[in-house]
Amino acid sequence: MRLPKLMYFGATIGILMTAAAEANQANPAESLIDQHKYADATALLDKAIGKDPKNAELLAQRARVYGYLRQWTKCISESDAALRLDQKCVNAYISRAAGNAG
Repeated sequence: MRLPKLMYFGATIGILMTAAAEANQANPAESLIDQHKYADATALLDKAIGKDPKNAELLAQRARVYGYLRQWTKCISESDAALRLDQKCVNAYISRAAGNAG
């Protein structure tokens, strides 16, 4: 049985939103970012990066926070650091673009 396109789209969005909610529960920094608590998110990410300095995703996440804070130089620098660790880190590319656009 084929679902109408609108139902399929709605089901896909529902699955993605559920996955995003689960990711936020697993990642406290993401939850803080969603609440616009950027200073708290940065502090939490600083600690996490201190424990795992080669985690490109954490660096990219901190770069995104710097972008929200309009700290463009830090945003670009963190993005570049993440990309040096993992050239496939999509979030680092997105943060880098935001930093360049800022």
